[in-house]
Amino acid sequence: MDFLNDALTEQPWHDIGRCDPPIGATNDIEIMINQITAILATRLKALLLAKRDYTTDLYVKNGVLDVRVCKELREYVSGILRKYRSVYYHSVEHAVHVTISMNKLLSMIIGINDGDLEEIEFIEKPTKTKSYRDIMRNRRSTLQHVPCADNTEEGKHKDEETTRCSITSQSSSIVSAIEELAAEQDQDSFDTTFGLCSNRMTQFALVFSALIHDVDHQGVSNGQLVNEADEIAIMHNDVSVSEQHSLQVAFSHLMKVEFTNLKRCIIPTPKDRLEFRKLVIGLIMVTDLGSAEQMQICKSKWNEAFANDSSPGPPSFIRCKDDSQCTKDTEEESVKTSKSSGRRSRRFSMYTSSKSKRNIMEESLGIRQAMHLNGKTVDAYPSNTVGDNKLKMSAVMDAMINAADVAHTMQSFGHLIKWSKRLYKELLQAYHDGRNEFDPSENWYRNQIHFYDGYIIPLARKLQTCGVFGEHGKMILFFAMDNKRKWVNEGQKITDEMIESVAKEILDATCESCDTPPVPTKAEC
Repeated sequence: MDFLNDALTEQPWHDIGRCDPPIGATNDIEIMINQITAILATRLKALLLAKRDYTTDLYVKNGVLDVRVCKELREYVSGILRKYRSVYYHSVEHAVHVTISMNKLLSMIIGINDGDLEEIEFIEKPTKTKSYRDIMRNRRSTLQHVPCADNTEEGKHKDEETTRCSITSQSSSIVSAIEELAAEQDQDSFDTTFGLCSNRMTQFALVFSALIHDVDHQGVSNGQLVNEADEIAIMHNDVSVSEQHSLQVAFSHLMKVEFTNLKRCIIPTPKDRLEFRKLVIGLIMVTDLGSAEQMQICKSKWNEAFANDSSPGPPSFIRCKDDSQCTKDTEEESVKTSKSSGRRSRRFSMYTSSKSKRNIMEESLGIRQAMHLNGKTVDAYPSNTVGDNKLKMSAVMDAMINAADVAHTMQSFGHLIKWSKRLYKELLQAYHDGRNEFDPSENWYRNQIHFYDGYIIPLARKLQTCGVFGEHGKMILFFAMDNKRKWVNEGQKITDEMIESVAKEILDATCESCDTPPVPTKAEC
């Protein structure tokens, strides 16, 4: 299982799945189950080792995950993957590709490597390598009290016991110095990734969310489900219908009694359960690209997290230091809102607490803070270093799940063509079934360009500018921009060929159901 995980993780980002099974993409459900189980098992083992509590001793023996947990994990993965419907795009193959891409994104975070997943300890016993000598040579001040070897004749005749004590003291100081350096490097990685490199629960939640994010998707939009008054639209009050349904399916499945040991590993306490559910729910909800509200929240969070003094200020409802300007901006927004919605808006009716309007507006309502019905503010992300890191980590997590969801657009051009065709077929099938209001063949070429300009490239740029992925962020942005360039140059021809080939596939499938041979013409079918 470790070998399979390593092989999956070591794939180049742009070529994920483009090799032979059991590593490459396949439609064999058993192979896909093995792939996802290997990834989740490695992440789960890392989580348990990081906890260092009774669950670690109970379920990890000699660095190996307990067989009971492995069995239950595989059964859970199997159950989830088999709940994906036979649609062209939001399929089990898509879930596997997104999960493997998410795992790869995690491996590209600064401070994380394959060894980190196997050994939680950042530093091991010192070995006689050049790198350690180089480290110590550059840290002489740390060893100023360590006895140095005396090569003089007098030193050579020192008492043997004194020499042994000196060596012991020196070795101890070396270990201490190395541990200090490791701690500094660990802190540097923590600061650069805002804690994401060391938060094993978050890493597991990201991969878990990738697995379940589209489970039982019907292959039609949320808007269509709402228009049809579908059962799940009624259940979830017309809000992010498919996303909430996937969450309900995934957690209902996890709560079954046959996954007792698995739950003890992931969510052993009520506090762990609440934390894990909060993480996963938040990640799944931001994948609803059709929700203007979710998109705005995601955008505002990013602006609040990564705004700097030289950049344009965030929206007025997030932060404003100038009270008069706040009033002007919000009143203007109020007029726009009233005109568009046909109703008046009381912009400052919220200020009912003992705090003044100025004080509350200075405290970043909307992302960092919210408000109870009693008018008191609630800190979501405190205005300090810890709060900043939490907010930034949350914003990066949102970007990661969205990037993994459309990873094919930022990988090789072959990936783009493959998944673009699958999405086209799914939309076309829905159109033929009367469950899609528009014909996807109209303006498909230009719509892909608009999608790159409006969503894909800005998303890839987030991964590059946040600094969490180092040089890998530049690589991801390069592939996104290169794919857009290739699509501009070749996309029209590819679109024409795709529309023709899909029409032929549909015709052939229709003709297979005809009773009389030979194969009829298009008009006869």
